[in-house]
This record gives sequence, structure tokens and C-alpha cells, in this order.
Amino acid sequence: MSDIFIRNEINKLLKDSGIEKSPKILCSITRVFKMRHPNSDTFKVYKIAKELLR
Repeated sequence: MSDIFIRNEINKLLKDSGIEKSPKILCSITRVFKMRHPNSDTFKVYKIAKELLR
């Protein structure tokens, strides 16, 4: 799974949920992403989400 796809999907999750970007929701966003895409690399998703939520 490409980095661009993961970034777009995380941004879409944030936009659809209506929650403000905050480092506090890092685990929640990662968990929801993993539910939607179970074959994705957890560490890669976590790393990109952490970068986006700064």
C-alpha cells in the first residue's frame, strides 16, 4: 500500500469524522484504518498518521 494512499485515507477519515487533528487521536485513527484495511502494515500506518496529526 502506497504512502499517498494511506495519507489520503487518513485525511478522509479525519474529514468524515469531524474531529480536529490532534496527537491524542493517533491510536484511534490507526485502529479505524486497520479495521478498513486489515492487510496494511501497522507500523507504516502509525508512522504516517503520527506525521499528519502533528
